[in-house]
Amino acid sequence: MHTDSVLSVRLWYTRAEQLSITQQQSCLARLPEAQQRHFLTLRTDKRRQEYLFSRLLICTALSQVYSKPPDSWIIQDRPHAKPEIANLPVSVYISLSHSRQLIGFALSESPVGLDIEYRAKRNNLKALAAEFMTLSELHKLPPDSSKQHDYFYRLWCAKEAVYKALPRDRQLNTPLSTIDYAGLAAGDTNWHLHEHHIGAFQSSLVTPRLTTQPSLITRTLQLV
Repeated sequence: MHTDSVLSVRLWYTRAEQLSITQQQSCLARLPEAQQRHFLTLRTDKRRQEYLFSRLLICTALSQVYSKPPDSWIIQDRPHAKPEIANLPVSVYISLSHSRQLIGFALSESPVGLDIEYRAKRNNLKALAAEFMTLSELHKLPPDSSKQHDYFYRLWCAKEAVYKALPRDRQLNTPLSTIDYAGLAAGDTNWHLHEHHIGAFQSSLVTPRLTTQPSLITRTLQLV
């Protein structure tokens, strides 16, 4: 990375947009050939839009940091897992998340986890909360509906971010209900938590807690 990225975590956001056929073709041409081919195998417009903007965000962000053409990145897409970039010039960690039209991509020299959730109203909130909260956390659910949803998404996002930052073998043995949000928010764990509201979305990012805490550099990209 450049010298200004030492001890920093970079985070980019973008929003997927409805595109004309001409715009779609123009965006697609900016991707590596492997991603262009994969795009054509996707069957639904929703999945195509998510894939196009997420891969374009990855390529554009990496090119900003490493000064390489966006279509030069070798991205290995993996089902049910974050993509791998095979030709990064240095060893770094990435995390990718999207919810509805908001997409985020994080790049760090240490493990990083990013999760974004659209704060939708849920009638079955308590039942869902029981699947990932501890008993103590469930008892702290506010009675007020608005505050209840805020609490629900803060905990869900933060726990998902920690889960994503873990290596694959630890993910398999780490249910979300074993991740302590109170300790995470208070700085009493091995993770440093960044939480953001972006309109109707909750975003959480975690990095390891270090003696010298990395700065967080956040940018919003307009890709079209």
